[in-house]
Amino acid sequence: MNRKYLILLTTTIALIVLSFTLLASAGEPTEPHSGNAMWIEPSNIDLRDKPIGYKFNITVWINFTSIAPGNEIGAWQYVVIYEKAYLTALRAGYTGGTLSEWFTKVGATQTMPVTPSFAAFNDTHNYALHGETWIAGPKAPEGTYGSLSWVEFNVTATPTVLFSGTIDFITTGVRRCKILDENLSDVTGQFGLYPATYIIPEFAPLTLLISLISIASAAVLLSARLRKTK
Repeated sequence: MNRKYLILLTTTIALIVLSFTLLASAGEPTEPHSGNAMWIEPSNIDLRDKPIGYKFNITVWINFTSIAPGNEIGAWQYVVIYEKAYLTALRAGYTGGTLSEWFTKVGATQTMPVTPSFAAFNDTHNYALHGETWIAGPKAPEGTYGSLSWVEFNVTATPTVLFSGTIDFITTGVRRCKILDENLSDVTGQFGLYPATYIIPEFAPLTLLISLISIASAAVLLSARLRKTK
């Protein structure tokens, strides 16, 4: 491949990754919640004009007002489920880089990371799991908020009719959401957990045809450019 086009492709990919990072690590929520809350942004995801293969991100946020007993949070974990027929979770990461933006903002200097995991939850749903445990520096005190983690999804199929699904938190079972205080006591029950909904359109032959024409046209243009550079 011509060196010029290789550099252009690499730069484009880097800019796309950077844009995802900037969006995921935004310092202020667009849908803030009062009281003790963990929620997903965006809470409404419209996929009606998006083709198979389209990727999108969600961000998990937390607002911490107060708990009893205790007054700090030392660990968190979320488990979200989604319909496996239409979506696939590809990857996840902390919104602050190596730490969550929330723990970074309150001054934590070290945490125990949890490797994101993705697997089947049941016959119809898959799950995505991510978390973090405080090790050094200040713990998260009452009256703080921040983003925790982002998850990237891929649209893998479209239904035969318009479909509305949810990306929902799981609070029971072995793999579940956990929010622990400074003594690692479970205080999840003192938090409201707010899911996201998404809409996927019915399969449209015209949409598929347009997509195939676009791919074919792009392939022809790339082939022509490569021949010119030889």
